[in-house]
Amino acid sequence: ILDPTPPAGIPPATQRVSWLSQLTSLGREIEFFYDRRVLGFDSIDQAGALESARQGLDRVTSAVGSWDQDWRSVAASAGRWMLALAAAAGLALLIDAERRRRARVPAPTRAYLALRRLLERRKGALSAAVAPAEVARLVGEALPEGGDDARAVVRIYCASAFGGIAPDPEVLRDLTDRVRRLKKLA
Repeated sequence: ILDPTPPAGIPPATQRVSWLSQLTSLGREIEFFYDRRVLGFDSIDQAGALESARQGLDRVTSAVGSWDQDWRSVAASAGRWMLALAAAAGLALLIDAERRRRARVPAPTRAYLALRRLLERRKGALSAAVAPAEVARLVGEALPEGGDDARAVVRIYCASAFGGIAPDPEVLRDLTDRVRRLKKLA
């Protein structure tokens, strides 16, 4: 028997990474950097780094005091501005790519993920392995008046994600209304 349901119950492309796990990862990176670049320095390396910083500061102050140096630094600063503009353009492209990626997630999948988030707010953490039908049942227990809406959201989601059946515009409007009602109940 072949069961096409993904092992986690959610297609992998739609799994979200929480802000907490991203912050935890960032904290680990900072700790690693500190361990490698600060604690790993012996006293000679630390003195060398401080001397390099002092020499850099001396160069900056002498450049400010000299007009000849200032004209040369204008060209360098223009290059820095161009680099900053290129970095800003790259960031804008990344943000746009993320926005487009989110737009590619079908409406039934977004509705199902919203249903899972509502349930997680009510019941706490929810394993990614919880099947869609179980999510609908748990929502029905938590919000008895929203059970029908939850089952309909799961039915439309399963038909779309696992059956390849694209919902028509009327079903999408109904889906939006059902999610809105569930959010009000939660």
